[in-house]
Amino acid sequence: MKTHWLSYLCNVRVVSQTLILRSLCLCGILGCLAACSPDYEHLAEQRLIYAQQAKINGSAIDVAVIANITGPEYVQGAQLAAEQINQRPGKLLHRELRLHIKATDSGGFEGSRSKILDIASDPKIVAVLGHGASSVAIPASVIYERSKVVFICSFSTSQAFTRHNFQYVFRMVPGNPVLASQITNIAKTLGYQKMVVLHARDTVNRELAFLFEDKAVKNDIQLVKRASFFANTQDYRSIVSSLTKIAFDAVFLAAPTRSAARVAEQLREMGLNQPILGGDTFYAAEYGEAAGLAANNSIAPTIYKMNKTNPMNWEFAQAYKKKYNREPNRNAAQGYDSVRLLAVAIERNQSTVASSLSSTLHYMPPFAGVTGVHAFDASGDVQGKKYLFQVWRDEKLHDLPAIQQFYLLDDFVSKLRKKRGKDYKFTPFLKTFTQLMPDEDHKVYLLDLAYEMLQFKRIGIIYENTQEGKKIAHYNILKKAAKRKGFEVIECKIPFSFLNKEQIKQRLFNCYGTLSLKMDALFVSSYYDMGPEFIGYLHNSLKFYKIPSIAFSARENMPNISVLLGKRTDIQSGQDSGLGLYRELLNNIKTYQFSERLSSLPEVIIRLDDLQDKNLDRPVDVYL
Repeated sequence: MKTHWLSYLCNVRVVSQTLILRSLCLCGILGCLAACSPDYEHLAEQRLIYAQQAKINGSAIDVAVIANITGPEYVQGAQLAAEQINQRPGKLLHRELRLHIKATDSGGFEGSRSKILDIASDPKIVAVLGHGASSVAIPASVIYERSKVVFICSFSTSQAFTRHNFQYVFRMVPGNPVLASQITNIAKTLGYQKMVVLHARDTVNRELAFLFEDKAVKNDIQLVKRASFFANTQDYRSIVSSLTKIAFDAVFLAAPTRSAARVAEQLREMGLNQPILGGDTFYAAEYGEAAGLAANNSIAPTIYKMNKTNPMNWEFAQAYKKKYNREPNRNAAQGYDSVRLLAVAIERNQSTVASSLSSTLHYMPPFAGVTGVHAFDASGDVQGKKYLFQVWRDEKLHDLPAIQQFYLLDDFVSKLRKKRGKDYKFTPFLKTFTQLMPDEDHKVYLLDLAYEMLQFKRIGIIYENTQEGKKIAHYNILKKAAKRKGFEVIECKIPFSFLNKEQIKQRLFNCYGTLSLKMDALFVSSYYDMGPEFIGYLHNSLKFYKIPSIAFSARENMPNISVLLGKRTDIQSGQDSGLGLYRELLNNIKTYQFSERLSSLPEVIIRLDDLQDKNLDRPVDVYL
């Protein structure tokens, strides 16, 4: 039976082994709202009437964007997205997208309540984007839900934000359960067997700490010390000094940014230089500025980093830098994605009516943004999106190459178990891809991974029936993978060496036509130098038959491939730039041993729009 949102807000419980946490009760806030409460049903009705009229008369689409108190980047990212949308020939439903920048969060919820009510009372406002702190976002969500405003929150990680299953409330960042799982996986990967848990006594950080404890115990990580503190305390030395008497490998620290920086300083003062893991407060520039060199070896989660190999990501980064003369950070990327996601939902919905718009957000195909993939469950939690990780070193954040891969592979196998049952014979991908292996074997396992993602039964291949032709086409590798997993290989042979370009084109047309009637996936090998335009045309023909294409990522001259498979591009054996960061983070693992584990990790590049055109959404489960 569902718990009513009012009783939930008054009595939140988080179970962690035998510990029960009662959250700060919001009844006082809700009582205050009730004392001066607007007529929410009337507000919702006025919003509906305005949305219907605005569609007819072509009025602007009005969206409230909440300025982030940590800086202007969130608003700037949102404005860039809106500017790009308004520059399109058809704009958004042939209407201007108009952003209203609102500064609300600086005074906490009590200081922001009247401004939040003003936003909810404006019938023109279609959606609200933002709110940085869970302490503001959670009670604000009650107001937006009752007045039927779509609320897309960019930063709240608290479980409480989506636990009450509101219809109009969505989260753009994975919640604390996902964050705790990923941090635990990193701790295990880096060899931490004994850990200290420190946390502030506010609701969100206490929740994250308890979730981490649960995950750590399940992963055989021993918690040798637990301690809590008030965030506004200046001196944590009594807690820190107690740690000097025990042996531990790393610290888990959940606290607001300034408090976390003070704890880090005092840990280092007492000679405790073990790595520090924790929540997204470590990502804030304020943490590095306040802690200075004491921040060294603090591992920070983030949901965005610039990526030159991802065209969408790189185009955004270049456009942002051109407009604002600096590189985008996480906040800018979140603002950008929030506006684009909302725009896609409005286009699919073909109106701004809140009830149907919220339904569209819940059920539309996964949306690919610069911060990852977004799909929403019934409660409004984002699915598919995962955290990346960086480490503070010499007062700068540096990317940790491929560290998230261990979690993603493990998570993918867990999903396979749930979907296909205990008796299903699946490859233990985490174990497999962290071992050194010949390049040919690695490619076989990459095809194994593609098979588990797409579940094809018959895969086509076009090749020349010579020893060299089979080698170029990776024919033997595909056959080995087929034997392992039991899928059928459908062949089409072309004597490329004896044909001119026009003859090859005609044969390729014939092969695509013949294979399309028999296969449900195509393995793309080299077709000699046919040119990307022609190859792209061939692949577009597969859309009619809903057939995805697969290739190894070395095939750079092959456009419009659905799934590209390869080794991680951010890891190069012998390079110090990335792998050197691990030296001070590893426990009981040699750097060269860890380098070997990284060297075979896979990279899968997915064209989500292409798979959606072919009615294949399953890869939302794994992004490697």
